[in-house]
Amino acid sequence: MYARTRSLGFVVNQAARLMHKVMRAQLDMKGMQPAFVPVLLWLSESDGLTQMELSRLAAVEQGSMAEIVKRMESEGFIERRQDKSDGRKQTLHLTARAKRLNPKVKDWLDANNASLSVGVSEKDLDTCFEVLGQIIGNLEAQLPAADAGKAKTARKRRAPEAD
Repeated sequence: MYARTRSLGFVVNQAARLMHKVMRAQLDMKGMQPAFVPVLLWLSESDGLTQMELSRLAAVEQGSMAEIVKRMESEGFIERRQDKSDGRKQTLHLTARAKRLNPKVKDWLDANNASLSVGVSEKDLDTCFEVLGQIIGNLEAQLPAADAGKAKTARKRRAPEAD
């Protein structure tokens, strides 16, 4: 019989919703929104990506990414530039404001991750990441072939770095 407390979908969704709620409250003080964070992080690693590349890397629908980019541009976090190698394309770049804020956001993310794992052993965290990675792989296998390829590519690029 179905029990929501033993449902991976329910529990993961509940955790994600609560993390988003906390992020929204805490990041608002910095002028950021949760949807801006993946863009900020990807552009801090590879400044000059296209909107389509960001959409794929962040695993966000193109229309949603267009809205995020528009809001970030109007808030002064990113700017568009003509692609030097292909004049038909525009690339996205962090502004000086975003570059100044980036270390603060990364510090906040580190502190947030630490607060989420209070009372959880390093071994259990490793197991959690391993299990969630397998679940993500299982979900990707259920996507249509074109979507699965995009998701796997983005996930490989998002793989956590060793400390």
